[in-house]
Amino acid sequence: MGNRNWTPVAGPLCFFLVLVGVLVGAAFLVPSAAPAALKLPKPPNPKDDFIFACSKVASYSQKEMKRKGESRPLTPWQSYRLKLFFGDHIQGVEFRFNAKLSQFKVNGKVISGPKDIQGRQFGNTVYVKNPQWDRSLGQLSLLAHEMVHILQERQGVFPEKYCRAVWDAKLKYEDIKYEREAYAIQAQFDTFQKSVPDEVMTLHAP
Repeated sequence: MGNRNWTPVAGPLCFFLVLVGVLVGAAFLVPSAAPAALKLPKPPNPKDDFIFACSKVASYSQKEMKRKGESRPLTPWQSYRLKLFFGDHIQGVEFRFNAKLSQFKVNGKVISGPKDIQGRQFGNTVYVKNPQWDRSLGQLSLLAHEMVHILQERQGVFPEKYCRAVWDAKLKYEDIKYEREAYAIQAQFDTFQKSVPDEVMTLHAP
């Protein structure tokens, strides 16, 4: 009597248990979804690292240079000749003479160029190594070169664009495009100065 009562139930129950087992097993066999792509950090970029370091050095150097040298107004002779070429762009520019200048280093690497640095520009300030020399065309030419950098500064060249150009020039000073531009305009300035009549110089410069 017992076997007859349980046999009808055991059949479906066994089938159900087998079905559940098959489904559970199949669940383990189904491959799981692929994990989301990991956002790995970008590999170091030497150029970006250099530009970042160069910009930091430039900002630090500008703060360090603020009190170096002696702030002096241009002589009437210097002011007149620079204004003939640069116009009102010389307004607001500070000139500091007898300034101690050193080579520019980034990550321990020196930007190649003249070892005896005569002038440098930061912001709206021009720093000159030597004392102020009135009626010196040589020093006036140097001031003109740095004035070009002043104009570049006002156009947003410094520090990032200049640092990028330094990298592109492989740290060779003479190949930096903004230096080439400054020297080209400096040459134009020198040529222009030769065309200024002596009587005009005498009239406007004591």
